[in-house]
Amino acid sequence: MAGRPVKVEVGGRTIMLTHPDKILYPSTGTRKADVLDYYLAVADRLVAWSHDRPASRKRWVHGVGTAEAPGQAFFTKQLERGAPDWVARRDIPHADRVIAYPLVNDPATLAWLAQMDTLEVHVPQWSFGPDGVPRPPDRLVLDLDPGPGVGLRECVRVAREARLILADMGLDTTPVTSGSKGLHLYAALPGTASSDQVSGVARALARALAEELPGLVVDQMRRSLRTGRVFLDWSQNNGRKTTICPWSLRGRLTPTVAAPRAWDELDDPALAQLTMTEVLDRLRDAPAAAPPAGATDTRPGAGPAKAEPPGAGPAGGDTRPIARPPAADTRSAAGPAAAPPGVASVAMVPVATSAGPAPWDSPSSDPSTSPGPAPSTSPGPDLPQRTYAPMLATAGTLGLMTGEGWAYEMKWDGIRVLARTTGRSVRLTGRTGRDVTATYPELSELGTLARQDLVVDGEVVAIGRAGRPDFGLLQVRMNLTGAGDVNRLYEEVPVSLMVFDLLEASGRDLTAATYDERRELLGHLLPSGHHVLVPPAHPGPATAAMAVSAGLGLEGIVAKRRRSTYRPGVRSTDWLKIKHLRSQEVVVIGWRPGADGRDLAAVLTAVPDSAGRLVYTGRVGSGFGARARQEAIALLGPLAREDPPVEVPDSERAGPHWVEPRLVAEVRYGEVTATGRFRHPVWRGWRPDRAPEEIRWE
Repeated sequence: MAGRPVKVEVGGRTIMLTHPDKILYPSTGTRKADVLDYYLAVADRLVAWSHDRPASRKRWVHGVGTAEAPGQAFFTKQLERGAPDWVARRDIPHADRVIAYPLVNDPATLAWLAQMDTLEVHVPQWSFGPDGVPRPPDRLVLDLDPGPGVGLRECVRVAREARLILADMGLDTTPVTSGSKGLHLYAALPGTASSDQVSGVARALARALAEELPGLVVDQMRRSLRTGRVFLDWSQNNGRKTTICPWSLRGRLTPTVAAPRAWDELDDPALAQLTMTEVLDRLRDAPAAAPPAGATDTRPGAGPAKAEPPGAGPAGGDTRPIARPPAADTRSAAGPAAAPPGVASVAMVPVATSAGPAPWDSPSSDPSTSPGPAPSTSPGPDLPQRTYAPMLATAGTLGLMTGEGWAYEMKWDGIRVLARTTGRSVRLTGRTGRDVTATYPELSELGTLARQDLVVDGEVVAIGRAGRPDFGLLQVRMNLTGAGDVNRLYEEVPVSLMVFDLLEASGRDLTAATYDERRELLGHLLPSGHHVLVPPAHPGPATAAMAVSAGLGLEGIVAKRRRSTYRPGVRSTDWLKIKHLRSQEVVVIGWRPGADGRDLAAVLTAVPDSAGRLVYTGRVGSGFGARARQEAIALLGPLAREDPPVEVPDSERAGPHWVEPRLVAEVRYGEVTATGRFRHPVWRGWRPDRAPEEIRWE
């Protein structure tokens, strides 16, 4: 308790630091003055995560103590009496009183909290608006808490799986080592969904991971279930809960920090919680100049100090509830952020593209296109049925779409089909021309909806529990051939047909009509039903369409020139596909067994070059569930061969089971190395609708 009071000037405010030499962490001799120095060093970074959020605090007036004699913590919500009048504050009604909470909006307020022996700062996922009205949450947080027998390594594995799911929803993530035992994962949200909706997203994600990794993940709070597993706590998104703010100290025996980390750091075998001293060392070692605006380096001490970090949000810890004040109107929560797992129902998909800017409804609203009259659909002469092949899109970037001559459709992440109606009968053919009508009996609804005999182009999708297309779920249906299997799964895994183009009406070929003309006529001749849907196009710009797609958890968009014709079987730059994540169709050339010699550990892949010659692209071991592994072994077994069908590195020759290159699959990946190998590939599933000879690099 020694030491005279010291005046500290912070941002034009004077704070009297009393008892600067008081020991708050006996095991390390860390003094109150050291805590203040730390908080001044990270103030801008911490404030970026805490700004305008009601702060609850944990204070250790007599220090954290020792293992034998732990100190007493005081959990405080009410702003302390005698607080300087310059400390920003907001009132929140509780059941029995109104509590004034401080807002940690500047370094001076953080320094004053340190003077009050505050070690931990906790904030919710929502913030106050300028008018003092609470806004919807602008971040989602997952708390990965290791049970007995597991630690940070297992938390990292779960975090990476969660990252993939969130990436599929278009959400970037930031990992934070909690300063306690586990790891926290944050994703920034646009602030259009309510706390209940975001909690629903997090809960569904936790449930999905618990089902996919039952031996590693538990999503229930019962402690008896946590031994040997990671508890994925989704409840931190409740509007009444608070979590530790990144960059905050923790009141443990040593001064550890809830520290944002880079994803690459998590691969370090020596990964551990960071201490206050280690964080300060990183700050000193960081480059003096901050990266350009928009940089996303989240290493402690890196990046612009005042910038809101990617996925900025508080991270787990004390979860005692705070009373939630009357919420702002969140009826707009059905917008882009409201559609990830657990929020949307199956009914979301038909109107998915109406979330966000108003959908494009008529070509006549754009005088620059001057589409002219719709083509005639009166019956023509009695002609033999035409056969068509789907028009194909070229991989593109947002910069390729300029001007107003584009329409934007969602990319539905299913399998392509052309459908012909004759009277009430329906025939479906896949991209390779194979008849798949019997595989999807529910799509016979198309025959009852069509107002004339039609040939339409669309995508078959399976709708998961999240209310969005689930390609993995579609795999269950697309591989069925027997009527018994189809009938068994008809209701368990229903599919929908997302119709987006019209090729023929009443025998009249419409492929020479413009996109605008075909879409307008499609809207007149085919209403949406239960399994057959005609989603509207998005008016743009492309960035807005991509934002809607990301918020809905979809794969990306397809941009189409509004004056373009339909060119059957042609891959055209009039249609450009832009994805949120990179993906590539691959040819499977082998598989590696697991340690037991029987299970599948990874598949080996190749992609044809421009001349059609298969080139090895590496192995894929992530993304397989237990059922997918067994299915892969069953499919690949009959294709066994003695030697690799392509040239492979010597390091890969020992161990794999080689197979004939007849099966196509799809993977997602981070990048391709200079030697043509995938980095961080993740298995997505088989593509029986693709032939090896038609595969090329995206």
